[in-house]
Amino acid sequence: MDLAIEDAAGLSDSDLIVRANKESAKPFDLSKAPLLRAKLFKISDREYILMIVMHHIISDGWSVNVLVRELSLIYNALVKNETIPLPPLQIQYADFAAWQRQWLSGSRLDAEMTFWKKQLEGASFFLELPTDFPRPKMVTHQGKRLVYRVPDALYQQLNQLSKEHEATLFMVLLAAFEALLYRYSGQDDFTIGTPVANRNRREIEPLIGFFVNTLVLRSTINSDRSFRHHLRLVKKIAMDAFDHQDIPFEKLVDTFQPEREMNHTPLFQVMFSMQRSDIQEMRLEALSYTPFAIETETAKFDLNLEIVEHTNRMVAIFEYKTSLFKEETIQRMMTHFMTLLEAIARDQDQNIAQLPLLKKTEEKNLLDLLSAPKLNYPQMECLHQSIEKQAEQNPERFAVGLYNQSLTFSQLNQRANQLAHFLMDSGVEPESIVAILMERSIDMIVSMLAIWKAGCAYLPLDPAYPAERIQYMVKDANVPVILSHQTVQQSKTGIQAKIIFLDADRAIIETKSKENPDKTISSDSLAYIIYTSGSTGKPKGVMINHRSAQHLAANL
Repeated sequence: MDLAIEDAAGLSDSDLIVRANKESAKPFDLSKAPLLRAKLFKISDREYILMIVMHHIISDGWSVNVLVRELSLIYNALVKNETIPLPPLQIQYADFAAWQRQWLSGSRLDAEMTFWKKQLEGASFFLELPTDFPRPKMVTHQGKRLVYRVPDALYQQLNQLSKEHEATLFMVLLAAFEALLYRYSGQDDFTIGTPVANRNRREIEPLIGFFVNTLVLRSTINSDRSFRHHLRLVKKIAMDAFDHQDIPFEKLVDTFQPEREMNHTPLFQVMFSMQRSDIQEMRLEALSYTPFAIETETAKFDLNLEIVEHTNRMVAIFEYKTSLFKEETIQRMMTHFMTLLEAIARDQDQNIAQLPLLKKTEEKNLLDLLSAPKLNYPQMECLHQSIEKQAEQNPERFAVGLYNQSLTFSQLNQRANQLAHFLMDSGVEPESIVAILMERSIDMIVSMLAIWKAGCAYLPLDPAYPAERIQYMVKDANVPVILSHQTVQQSKTGIQAKIIFLDADRAIIETKSKENPDKTISSDSLAYIIYTSGSTGKPKGVMINHRSAQHLAANL
């Protein structure tokens, strides 16, 4: 009977789960094997679930195919009472490991590394995609997968397109994915990871083992060039990378020594892969089995687009981290990718910057939103002036609270006024940049208002930042004063600015006037500065004025 098993190598430890239908079968247990476990679950007299678990240290996606083929051959031979038709292996995995260690050394290793140094020199190893949530301080692996079947007509068009350009379907889809990432991020230079089977010798094709390697592909986008031109570039980059695929990924990391952040992976954060699902073509005697879908709810990278090509259809799978993206965001991204592919199939001479991403309905919704009545917000009013109005009109209304502390609008405004007068008496000049270095607290809100009331702008500094980053931002923004707490555990060495500890100076601050300072500033005045992550180079400050911040608040 027909066999239809799909490769489940995408699971974290290469789990393969299949549903079996058979007249009878005996359960077996190989759980004592340290790196391979198998169990047969009996669901009914005719239905079973076979689960095979191989640790990733000894297997990869190709290995799963090898295992399934060999199990099928062994099963058929046992059913027919025939000799098991498995020829002896020419070499073992240990032979390959020893050979690789010897081969990849000396002048050959130097030549390979020279290629990758030239290929990735000056590359940006961080792709700043717009996310729904702030990036966690530590890498997380909670994730989901969104599966979409590519329309058959589009699949055929893309196949034809690849033949016309003498490229593989992998190259066409990679070029399109790069165009999508460029449109989402605005970056014209970034890197993408892609796995390779790394089985380029016949002797190792039948082996079960971990051969797969990860290549780092550099994407450089020229938005004024056509997709046809970009595809030629991608084709060359991919072919050159595959010709130098033997360098282990770990050696690239050691060589380039990228700035290591604990909240994202090194060298790339987005992966693209494509594979064929040829397990479906297997056959067993008097038995049929089909894939058993399982959701691992994990994601190794920020985003991973996996293309699976079956016998007569193609499936796109977006795997994403739920700590960064909402499901509806990835669904929208998938729709944009399909719209992009349809446009490419129609005309490859369109500029990358002009390729459409939106369906007609989404485009109409956006146009309707843009033509909607303008938001009514105080365009000529500064942020602290809005708080002052609330303090006058609703003095006893709740304004801010944290844990067991809270302030009314009147109390908030008065405390901010006292700190503002303290700052001015301390010699802080109007239009200065005053930094706030403290954990989230009521004092943080008071400090923001006080800085505005003193005619200045604030710069937020997270105490969790490395000391070098804080020193750079303080110097770059020309900060004369920092507001902080004595409890903040952050090295102040090297910071060229006066530090005011609100907890230590609270008694003095509380002697200052509670009246609004007489400072004349406009809504075009600078309100605050925020710095980029700095993962693509040195952090860059972005200046926001009061009018823009009021508009943002009105949209929340």
